[in-house]
Amino acid sequence: MKTDNRRMVLKDRNSLEIGRYYSLLDWLDAGTADRMNRERESILNALKNQVDFGCNQTKLDVSNLSPGCELCAAGQWSCLFINGKCNANCFYCPAEQDEIGVPQSNGLEFPTPESWIAYIKRFKFKGLSLSGGEPFMTFERSLSYLKAAKAAFGDTVHFWIYTNGLLATEEKMLMLADAGLDEIRFDIGATNYNLKFLKTAIGKIPTVTVEIPAVPEKFDLLKEKVREMAEIGVNHLNLHQLRMTAHNLPKFAERGYLLSHGEKVTVPESELTALKLIQYVKENEIPLPINYCSFAFKNRYQHASGRYRIAKEIVEDYESLTPNGYIRSIVVIGSPERILETVKQLKSEIPGWKWYYERNSGRIFINPDCLPYISFHGLNLHLSYHVTRMRRQHETLFASREVFLGNDDRIFVQRRPSCSEILLSGEEIAVFMELISNHSKKIFTELLNEEFWYEIVNHEFIPFALPDYF
Repeated sequence: MKTDNRRMVLKDRNSLEIGRYYSLLDWLDAGTADRMNRERESILNALKNQVDFGCNQTKLDVSNLSPGCELCAAGQWSCLFINGKCNANCFYCPAEQDEIGVPQSNGLEFPTPESWIAYIKRFKFKGLSLSGGEPFMTFERSLSYLKAAKAAFGDTVHFWIYTNGLLATEEKMLMLADAGLDEIRFDIGATNYNLKFLKTAIGKIPTVTVEIPAVPEKFDLLKEKVREMAEIGVNHLNLHQLRMTAHNLPKFAERGYLLSHGEKVTVPESELTALKLIQYVKENEIPLPINYCSFAFKNRYQHASGRYRIAKEIVEDYESLTPNGYIRSIVVIGSPERILETVKQLKSEIPGWKWYYERNSGRIFINPDCLPYISFHGLNLHLSYHVTRMRRQHETLFASREVFLGNDDRIFVQRRPSCSEILLSGEEIAVFMELISNHSKKIFTELLNEEFWYEIVNHEFIPFALPDYF
């Protein structure tokens, strides 16, 4: 799909998400977008020899991440939203935070610590966190889930809590430390960048991190704060990009932010602010590890790891998983004679669990390992991709598999089509075989701009680099 067509699709999706306010917002014009793209490229080039880029160049600096961030990047993290109520009023908050609710993660409710522990054991998470809302608003509940996890897993898991710090006290920090909390992350934007609240954790919790969105109008203040953070013993600073949602749209509009289209609507000046702050820290040799966790990283890597983890529960032996976390289903089709010839060939070359001959339909479902053993003269392929999700209740609309967590607790892993079935024939089959055997940036770039390959490439790859502003 050509770049202009791709952008129109993304614009249409953004317009659908925002609704009737779309035309009232300040969107980048072509000239401003080009200027901002060039400014970002200049900063990234300047940082090239000073920082390590990771996760397909969507995350920097990855040379000194907090233990929690390392586990997140590795796809080994479970975040439990311990409640849905907050005592702050940050303009950038993406969702309403007005009721306590039941603790949940990935759309599943975990009403007791034991139910969450069973889930963690089943999916082998190594990083655990509590978010909200504000975890300190239900402090006893948060403490009980922390204690249960540490009792079950000890030091084999790294556990952290997110907080705005408004309810932080030294007494509570000591209680969290005694329970085994490994890391605490403060959103100092909620307290007008006052560091007095996080000082209650310094010297008590092993890792103290500041995690905030990069607010453009606070750039000069942040330059002062990074020095102060380094001086008082903050271990890490994580910066995010501002993203607009239906909830925070009015407050974004009030501030007059220029908006960029993309996978979601973001504020490009926020990303530039984060990168400029990293540049400032490096140039001035301020001893504070700083990490830009881009929206592209969050939307791509965190989602891909979640899809991959769930998909492993329901993928068939004769199917496969893509690096982007989708179930890949390859079906050989052709005349009855050619199909039977292919079945005979597979029987002599490939273990039976890697392929499946469906006699009623006359189709062969194959694992990619089978591809080199098949002569495709007179044959075609049907290619499809499925995405997965977890549910507490069985739904009959899509195929699902029951997964037991223990103590009579169970969930259902569901699969559904992620795109329409794609027909491959002739030379297309050879290109596809090269694509899945060599997931390279070169092939990604070449095929991404071809309309026929667009869906295939996006289901196979986690995209490279920070997306352009437009």
